[in-house]
Formats: sequence, C-alpha cells, structure tokens
Amino acid sequence: MGRRLPASVTALGQALLAQLTDDEVAALLPDPLPALTEQSITDLTKFTDELDQVRARGYALEREQGTPGVACVAVAVDYRIPATDAISCSMPAELPQEEIERIAEAVIRHTRKFAATLRREGIR
Repeated sequence: MGRRLPASVTALGQALLAQLTDDEVAALLPDPLPALTEQSITDLTKFTDELDQVRARGYALEREQGTPGVACVAVAVDYRIPATDAISCSMPAELPQEEIERIAEAVIRHTRKFAATLRREGIR
C-alpha cells in the first residue's frame, strides 16, 4: 500500500488500460515496458494481447508482475466510459487458479453492484 507502480505491472492498471483501444494504450505507454520482476511483460504487443484477455474474461489478473509472491485481480468500475476507477484484491501468488477465479468472481459481483449504485445516484 502506498507504492506507485507502472500501470502495466498491476492488475488495476491493466483493468483500466483494457478500457482503451490498443492505439490509445500504445500512445500512453513506453516501448519496451518497464520490468520490475521476471514475470513483468515488457513487449508492448504481448501486453496488448494480455489486455485482450482482460477484456474477454472481464477482469485483470497479474501474478508477480509487480511484486514477487503477490497476485492480484482487478475489475474496472463501469460507470464512466472509459472507466477511470477499478477495484482489486491482492493475494498470495501460490493460490490455486480455482481460488483466484473464485475471488475474481466476487470482485466482479461487488464491482458491478457498486457501478450500478453510482449510475443510479447520477455519479459520473
């Protein structure tokens, strides 16, 4: 908490960047991307492929891209287009994939409820 990391190595950053087009992402990020760990994606083309996966599954997932031993899932809060906020949950990287997916579903569920509340209240 309280650390500033490049968006490309965080689930929060990936969730928000997935809201943009690949051209918009390329205009925002350096090439090559910064590497903080051996798991960091440094190739911009591979990173945009990862953003395609984020868009398809509905959440970002990073394992040890920014911090060794830590995995994180994040979901964009869809009350603005493109989204400017996201919610995440960090966890030990060694958790099994089934547990990570269970956590991701909970984050998706609660983020959708939160976005609906914001829209209903007229918060834009």
